[in-house]
Amino acid sequence: MRCTQHLAEVTCPLIKGAELFGDVWTIQIIAKLLERPMRWSELELAFNTDENVRKLSTRTLSDRLHTLQERNILKVVDEQYTLIQPELLSPVVASLRQAGKEM
Repeated sequence: MRCTQHLAEVTCPLIKGAELFGDVWTIQIIAKLLERPMRWSELELAFNTDENVRKLSTRTLSDRLHTLQERNILKVVDEQYTLIQPELLSPVVASLRQAGKEM
């Protein structure tokens, strides 16, 4: 059963961090945006041409981008999706990549 508690109400930092990333697609979108800000079409293309990444439907991409905006993780600047605090997200993504290589 999924917890219905609003993210703003979560007090445990570990649970809040896990909820922020949510799923495989969210972390992959964040990883792509750590490379550079991207337009919708660039993100869609990146997920559908990169042989190392599973294909991502437009609906899932749209849903995840919307959720990331609601959670103040990214914003749209000049029609490009931009991470608000990439310096906080970069070490998390790097650690997950490293753990994935070593496990």
